[in-house]
Amino acid sequence: MTLHTKLKTRFEEKCKDIGAVYYWTVKDASNLNLLIKKIEFSYLQKTGIQATEKIIQDSFNLIIEEMPKYYTFTIPIINSHFNEIIQHIKTKHGVSQEDNLQRTFAMFPSGNPYARKSH
Repeated sequence: MTLHTKLKTRFEEKCKDIGAVYYWTVKDASNLNLLIKKIEFSYLQKTGIQATEKIIQDSFNLIIEEMPKYYTFTIPIINSHFNEIIQHIKTKHGVSQEDNLQRTFAMFPSGNPYARKSH
């Protein structure tokens, strides 16, 4: 299963969890690709290390679980408001501007509570 498919499946699971019906379109697919690139770029900029597939999945899970409820829960919205959503998550957990998303996971006793086991 590709990373894109794993993230799409996770997003669809989250939609079911919140009782939302979501119709996946080509626009969603292209926005998910852009979102993956943003996560990769952000991680590389902050750490100097390429993000692994697991880091991307964990970051995506954290974003969809912790994003502010006032945003419409769609991939295009998450992509277009990526920086604001990340800042909200950092602020919510007391992570300073200098810290990166991956270090946010250290705030939780067992690491990222939204990390999913690879299948």
